[in-house]
Amino acid sequence: RRLEAGEMLVEIVSAFGKVAHSYLLYRNSKNEKRQPPHQAARIEPYERIHLNEEAEKLYNELLRYSIFIEDIRGKSRRGDIVPRLYLRRFLIPHFNLTFSMRDSIGLESKELETLLINPKEFEKRKIIKREIKNNLTLFPNKQNE
Repeated sequence: RRLEAGEMLVEIVSAFGKVAHSYLLYRNSKNEKRQPPHQAARIEPYERIHLNEEAEKLYNELLRYSIFIEDIRGKSRRGDIVPRLYLRRFLIPHFNLTFSMRDSIGLESKELETLLINPKEFEKRKIIKREIKNNLTLFPNKQNE
């Protein structure tokens, strides 16, 4: 038996997993003194979630099949009470993520809608492909004149 939205749910969770894995590889956690790798397996909305009908349906399917687990006790950075979405724990090793609950991927409502409706576009916009270093110069041994 196949789910009507099954392939789309796979695309959504795959896009999130790839983005979260890129954060683990190329971004440091800002909430720790030693700045360990960013270990995110949850989505934390910045504001109350407002989705169109199609996105709302997919969101509910993700919850229905427990691909993401909703924690309604979350509080956004902007002070609203918002649900946090935790990736189901048995999916974490599939994406080479960690079980740490320290970090999250913060998303605007529109970004969450993009993840749900167009996961490939979300992945293209949010994935980090390489480490970005701030203090690199073209000729590090020469002084600027």
